[in-house]
Amino acid sequence: MEGQFESLSEALEGWFERPVADLPEALRQRVEHEFLPFTWDLLSPEQRLDFVQQWDYKNDPATEAERQAAWDLLARRLEVEGKMREWERAGAGTATELATKEARLAKLREEITKIDLAEKSMLGKERRGKARRGDLSDESARTDEDFEYIAYPRAMKRLRERLGATPEEVAAWVFWGETQGGLVAYTNANELDPPPKFVFFYTMGDDYISPLMACWFRRDDIEAFEPDERYITGKALIERWSKEPDIEPKAFVQAKIEESRLLDMHPNCGGTRATRPEQESFPPMESGLFALSHVEQIEAEDFGGDKQVDEFAAGSCPPASAWLIRKNFPVMRDAVDNGKWWKEKMSEAKRYGLLECRVGEGKRGSGGSLWRPDMIAGWLVDRHAKGKEGLATDDARKGLMRFPECKDIAEQMFPQDG
Repeated sequence: MEGQFESLSEALEGWFERPVADLPEALRQRVEHEFLPFTWDLLSPEQRLDFVQQWDYKNDPATEAERQAAWDLLARRLEVEGKMREWERAGAGTATELATKEARLAKLREEITKIDLAEKSMLGKERRGKARRGDLSDESARTDEDFEYIAYPRAMKRLRERLGATPEEVAAWVFWGETQGGLVAYTNANELDPPPKFVFFYTMGDDYISPLMACWFRRDDIEAFEPDERYITGKALIERWSKEPDIEPKAFVQAKIEESRLLDMHPNCGGTRATRPEQESFPPMESGLFALSHVEQIEAEDFGGDKQVDEFAAGSCPPASAWLIRKNFPVMRDAVDNGKWWKEKMSEAKRYGLLECRVGEGKRGSGGSLWRPDMIAGWLVDRHAKGKEGLATDDARKGLMRFPECKDIAEQMFPQDG
């Protein structure tokens, strides 16, 4: 029957470990069409299975009502939370205005409570259904806190509280995934065990925030997550650089992209029209996501120094982001191990004697803390001299030379013989 749903996972059963050339012709054509912009042969068998399970869920008419109900509830929560933020920011110059503000906030909090109850009810129905089927014999005894996965709103709330994260940043972290220092997101974690991994699709268009509404995250992943990179949108970057005199910000961003110093990443489409101007279907530059460490490095190199370092005397290295410290001072050979090593030391700055190397109070959120490269270099050499993990003098010197405006300091601190 025309239009009848055909499960992609069922059609591909037994083929997940085979190259695309081995697939029957009709199945190969279907895979090449449905997997765009991804390539079958570049994915592992597990990634292929994750992809098709998500495709089935998103296209099966049997799940449409369930998906719509969950979507409506999540959208309602986000709308109410947005109104709460607006009222929390609203001024209250008179007693009447204050009373109005408190009354509105009380109603909105009551609405959030109702949403919480609706979510628990929806989850409870699913668990009871599984228990009746015998899928989860003890599922009904589990509490919400026992549940291994949490829905996007709760995960987003914790990431905002812990890291000052934005929804756009979460999209970037999910796009890169665990192997690239990001996050793994799942779908249907309330009903499938194990749940399929979430994957962005080019058919989602410009909007990469709305698809996150269907995502679930492992609770322990969210609590332990420390990002390797922070991100801002193209719109925010243009606004940021519009404050610089004599710069046309959009043209400047375009120039840095063409110089391969900025990457206009877009979770759904890969990139934006900034790198593919001939592709009108691609999203605009403003919706792209840019690594904050790249932005800070351009500001340090092209704008004549970091704007936050005026307080430091001439001849002193401008502070740098944690990302640049890790990149330019590789204590461990493996990049992942190096990142973990530095995160431990920086998060426990007082314990490891790094407190004086940090600029101001340790901060989370956009960009994270800044650090003094010259002092970091000295700290690493001192550790090496004491037989601890650090850097030899020559390696510390090379690392310090990579920072803008630090070459003279490097030569003064670590002069070379002859």
